[in-house]
Amino acid sequence: MKIARVIVTDTPVPGKNTASWPKLITRLLEDNICHIDAVICPPSEDALTTHHKVYYCKQQPNRVLNKLKIQYRYRHYYRAIDDLLNEYDYLILCIVDSTRVKNEIELHLQRKELTSRVRMMFYFHGYSYFFTKPIWEKFIHGIHHFVFLTRVAYEYHLAHSFALPFSISVLHNPINKQLFKAPSALEKASLKKRLGWAAEKKHFVWLSHNRPKKGFDIVLNAWVTWMSSRSSQDVVLHVIGVTGPNTISSVDFVGLINNNEVPAYLQAADIGIFSSLVLEGFPLSLMEMMCCGCFMIASQAGGVKEFFKDGVHGIAIHYPNEVNEWMKAFDRALHQLPSWQITAPKIDFLDFETWSHEFELVFKQVESSFNISMLLDNG
Repeated sequence: MKIARVIVTDTPVPGKNTASWPKLITRLLEDNICHIDAVICPPSEDALTTHHKVYYCKQQPNRVLNKLKIQYRYRHYYRAIDDLLNEYDYLILCIVDSTRVKNEIELHLQRKELTSRVRMMFYFHGYSYFFTKPIWEKFIHGIHHFVFLTRVAYEYHLAHSFALPFSISVLHNPINKQLFKAPSALEKASLKKRLGWAAEKKHFVWLSHNRPKKGFDIVLNAWVTWMSSRSSQDVVLHVIGVTGPNTISSVDFVGLINNNEVPAYLQAADIGIFSSLVLEGFPLSLMEMMCCGCFMIASQAGGVKEFFKDGVHGIAIHYPNEVNEWMKAFDRALHQLPSWQITAPKIDFLDFETWSHEFELVFKQVESSFNISMLLDNG
């Protein structure tokens, strides 16, 4: 019995955006740690160095047909699946975070009466789609296994009476611990000097894109108001990912920087700020700051609660839309930082190798369902 493991995504691999999944899948294919037989994805401008079979599903420029006839838009996905079913007895399709791709593939399998030869595994990279009941029930039909990023997201779906008629796994995204790691006191001092940061000041850092849901406007408002009430200018807020005029006292707009430059800024910082206003699926920037040894001020949004403990990793913000909450947290952080640095907890998140091993186990779990089905059929 030949079973193929196939990753299906509507995001190009490698991708130019900052999403974590394209980076994960790229490394997965290039390092060859977890066994994957094929990938179905849109083409990328960048080359992918891999011996795996890759089906590039180019979107046609005919917007009228793409809009009016969904089957036309996804016909390259259908052909890739049909080609693989000619080579293998069964397929495990790991569909990454695209409900539309999942629904269209299921319709194709039904039309061609191929559902018995395919197991669909959905790898969800958010907190919840917040679908209404009819849309949710359409989406989950045909899914055999569901992967959540966090247990709190899984618990949310259980608590809100979502039907979950499949097995599930919880698999956190990994952190590159070779890059994001806590520096020694000497290394931190050296990094501050290299970046031109004043050694006598405490350095706060905020890292994200300037989208309303990331809460930067609230943090900046809180910071400016807080600083206007202080006589001392012993702190600086470094803003990474947002461009702005460096005319605000004690605010350093670093702007956009290369990914390989990010660890140095986080390791040089004393206090990190994570201000998301939405239910986060996986708070990657928060976790990277924690790994780099930052005392954290963090909104408790979605998956954050699974990794961040108030009083252990820093200060939890339970009402992140309130400016005063952040102002009070800035004061508390400065007060708590010296003693926290002495007893800072060890951060133990997944690295890539461990994640790859866990991902392999998820595939094996789905593979076992084929064996069970055959036993039931023969019985």
